[in-house]
Amino acid sequence: MPFALLVTGEQGLILCREGTSAVRTQSGAQGEAGFTLVEVMVTCVIIGIATTLAVPNFLEWQARNKLRHATSEVASQLTLARMNAMSRNRSVNVTLKNVGDVVKITAVTASGSIPVESEAMLSKGIVMRESSRVVSFSSMGMRTSDGTQTVKIGVCNPQKLQYSVVITPVGKVNWATTAADSTPCP
Repeated sequence: MPFALLVTGEQGLILCREGTSAVRTQSGAQGEAGFTLVEVMVTCVIIGIATTLAVPNFLEWQARNKLRHATSEVASQLTLARMNAMSRNRSVNVTLKNVGDVVKITAVTASGSIPVESEAMLSKGIVMRESSRVVSFSSMGMRTSDGTQTVKIGVCNPQKLQYSVVITPVGKVNWATTAADSTPCP
């Protein structure tokens, strides 16, 4: 039996026998093809409520993450300066300084003549609790500044959250999610 191919508007291509009609009936009730206005509005309200609840938590997470990254960067720069002091067999001074609303980190040999590494800048809005701090490492990698106690450098974000970088007398550098002490952020 021969077949004829009929092209009709919305129904697409229909293959039928020659001599028969190409009538397609719609099954079910009308309106099954989409969403009602009420369904769309309820969905929008649910999405709005979920967004309202999620945004403050996301912003807090983002601020903590930015502070964690900055504190880790300070610790990395101090560790790198310590390794440079040991590899060059020279004392190295690291200067951490608040410049506006950023922290600038520079490291030079004790004589001040040879830069040890490129300068580093922390994210905007991250500041140190003190306006300026110098940490010195000997050619043996020992910390020579601030006596024999453990040194804690507070790093703060605009929300006044504070993490700390800890430098032991033997020169080991770590960071912690606890405040350096009870002194508040600037």
